[in-house]
This record gives sequence, C-alpha cells and structure tokens, in this order.
Amino acid sequence: MKVYGEVLVFFLLLLINGRILFLRHAKKDSIVMIAPVCILLSILLISAWGVDVLTCFSLILSIIVTISNFHAISRYSANLYVDHYSPLMRIWAFITIVLSIVAIILSIIFAPIENKTKTPKVYESLVRFNGNFRTGFEEAPKNNFLKSDVYLSEFTIAPNIIARDIVVVVIPDKRGNLDTYHNYLEVLAQNGYTTYFAEFYASDAKWLRSFSDIKSLRKIVFILKSLFDESYI
Repeated sequence: MKVYGEVLVFFLLLLINGRILFLRHAKKDSIVMIAPVCILLSILLISAWGVDVLTCFSLILSIIVTISNFHAISRYSANLYVDHYSPLMRIWAFITIVLSIVAIILSIIFAPIENKTKTPKVYESLVRFNGNFRTGFEEAPKNNFLKSDVYLSEFTIAPNIIARDIVVVVIPDKRGNLDTYHNYLEVLAQNGYTTYFAEFYASDAKWLRSFSDIKSLRKIVFILKSLFDESYI
C-alpha cells in the first residue's frame, strides 16, 4: 500500500535529521547517504500511486534535505569525519524532524482500509473524459496524460467467473477519492458486481472554487476544513 512507502520515506528523513542527536565528532556520517535514496523512493511512489499532497511533500522534503546535507554528503564521499553541525543546521534538523513526524501521522490517519482478500482477482481499468456539464463530455485521447475532467474507473472480475447482473455506480463523498474507496470497490467486484467509480473535476462542478479543487488537493483540503467547519462534511 502507498501508506507503507510514505511512512518509510518520512521515517528515513526523520532518521537522517535525527542523527545530530546521537552522532558525535570523529564519526563518519554514513546515515546522510540515505537522503538521495529518499528522493528515489519518493519518485517511485509518485510513479506507482500518482501525485497527491503527501507523495509530493515527501519528494520536496527529500530534495531539500539532500541539498541541505550536501556538505555532509561530500565529506562522507571524501572519507572524512564529521567536523561539526552549525546552529542553523541544528534548527533545520529540528524543523525537519517535526515535519516528518507530522507527515507520518497524516499518512496513517489518511491511509485507506486494506482489502486482504485477494481472490477472485479484480481487474481495474480507467477511462478519462474532458468537458463539462454544460457542453457534455468526450473521452480524452489515450496518449494525453494531462489533466482530465472526469476519471471513470471500472472494477470487474475475471470473465470466466459468473458475475451478478447488477451494475454499481459509485460517486464519492467530497472528502474522498479513488484511494479512499478503492478497497470497497474491489470487494464489490469480488462479490460479482460490475462497479464503476466516477470522479468529477469539471470547470462547472467546482466545490471549493479555488486552486484546491485540483485532483491532488481536494480530498485533503476538504478533510482539514471539515475538522473546523461542519458545512464541509
């Protein structure tokens, strides 16, 4: 699951910046070499699961941590010992530790429920559409990976398994997206229901009427707002 990858990246970042609490002089700062690995892991997360707030934040934080530790990386590459940590570096490390802990907590809170039933196998497909409710929608070109206005996912079981003659269409709550409902959709498909899941981001269906309406932000913004304002529930 995506949450395991997110927690791993943020834990490694926590370890990298927490090293100043236990690493002393005359020691080789080998832990800092994990920083570039965090960048790679974040890129793999985005490649596998797409861009959202936490995966994007993990990549940005990994890059910043790597750049801020460039001096330590250079010294370790040159087989040199730790010289000292500046007060500014200690302050930055403390900030990063706090950010990493908060990110781990958010990753766990927003983690979807895992479907541990793997049989029968579920087949998932995605069709994207462009347009709006005024003029209608048309299927987006398959070679176009830019922003789309509608994402329609289909969940079915293997053709050789008899399915129910019922189609279920799911349109998520404004605080949810495909990640939130993915395991429930799999369970419906495993029980023989052909299931469709639709996400709308059309220009005339904006809920927040701001930049936060984009696919990667809307869910988490609505969740955070709903904590303080019941009208967002």
